[in-house]
Formats: sequence, C-alpha cells, structure tokens
Amino acid sequence: MPRSLYCVDAEKGVVVWTKKVVELLEAKGVEIAAADRDSVLSRSSVTVTNGRVIFGTMRALSGGYPYLVSVKASDGSVQW
Repeated sequence: MPRSLYCVDAEKGVVVWTKKVVELLEAKGVEIAAADRDSVLSRSSVTVTNGRVIFGTMRALSGGYPYLVSVKASDGSVQW
C-alpha cells in the first residue's frame, strides 16, 4: 500500500525525495494515534500541477484521516 510518496527524476531514474504520508499529515498539524501510524496512506492518484503534488489520504481498511495534502514538487515540503 502507498504509505510513502516518492519523487523520481524521470531522466536519471533516481529518487529525488521520499516522504511518509503519516509524517506529511503530522506536518499539517494532524494528530495521528500511535496505533494508526502504520495504516495511514495515500488513497488517490496524485495530481502534479504548478509545482505541487496533490493527493488524498486515509487509514487503511477502516477509513479515517481523510485529508487533501499539497506538497512542493521540488522538495516534498507541505504547502497545505
């Protein structure tokens, strides 16, 4: 399951940055229960536009943590 977000340089085939979905939510100020940390994931395909990567989140199997997240494509830092 997609618990991490990866940025890959298409020409070189190397990973530029990697971010865990749960850590991106925490950077937004979302409190994640300890028991849920391993089950928070991306629930959608990403959209890349205007230097942003936008995606939705959820908790695997039982739902919860439904957020829309935007990170900078250049470094993976949370925008909103």
